[in-house]
Order: sequence, then structure tokens, then C-alpha cells
Amino acid sequence: MKRHILPCMMGLALAAGPAFADEARTPPPTETYYAPQPTGCDLVRLKIYFEPGTATLTPFARDAIGQVSEKLSGCSVQRLNATAIAGDSSGEAPVIGLAEDRRTTVMNELLAQGIRASDVAIDTDLGNSVMSRTVDIELQTVPARVS
Repeated sequence: MKRHILPCMMGLALAAGPAFADEARTPPPTETYYAPQPTGCDLVRLKIYFEPGTATLTPFARDAIGQVSEKLSGCSVQRLNATAIAGDSSGEAPVIGLAEDRRTTVMNELLAQGIRASDVAIDTDLGNSVMSRTVDIELQTVPARVS
């Protein structure tokens, strides 16, 4: 009889193990959980600077556009305003061409980063100083709707 008591006790202990394990788990939350609303779905302004006489993005400008793309995760861009300013070229015709090339470069990078707008407005400014070599971006955003 003594030989059978120890194996029976071991069997009962193993059978009761899962019941004790359930009590050790944390119970599910009883309070309602609300997912946080995306922050940053506001008006976003971005100023991209260029080296004199070029329409090539600098690494800093690419990083800035990438950070805006991350910030706008969960947002929908309703309107995009892009104003190209080029005052660093001689003669009016080259200035307009350079400004348009810069705007095209920035718009292509925005698309590559996944930033698209349902309404786009573009403008060109000839600038009035040598330091006027930017593309100013304004993004009007709202929280994205999932349908």
C-alpha cells in the first residue's frame, strides 16, 4: 500500500498543476480601452533649402521629409501647397526654371515617402535675395478614416 500512495500523490499533483497555473495568470482588463488618437494631424509647414544653383535635395532635406512622413502616419493629407522660391540665379528665365525644378524634386520625394494629397496647389516666387532658394510646403491634414 505504501508503494501505491506516493505514485498516486504524484499523479494528483500533476493533475492539479494546470488549475493552479490558471490562478497565477493575470486576469484580462475589465476597463474599456480606447486607442489613442493620432497626434500631429495638424497643419504642417516644411521649408526645404537647396544649395545655390542646384535642384538636388541635400541629405538633411531628405531626412526632414522622412520625418514629416513618419509624423503624418495615421493622417490623410487633404491639401498640399508648394511654393518654389529661387532668387539665386541670374536672369528671370533661369530663375523660373530652377524654381520649378526644385519644386518637382521636392514633390517627387514627397511621393516617394508616401505623402499624397487630394488637392495640390503650386506657386512660383522669383525671390528677392540670394538666400531665397527654398520650396515651402504646407500640408493640411486630418485623421485618416478607415472604411
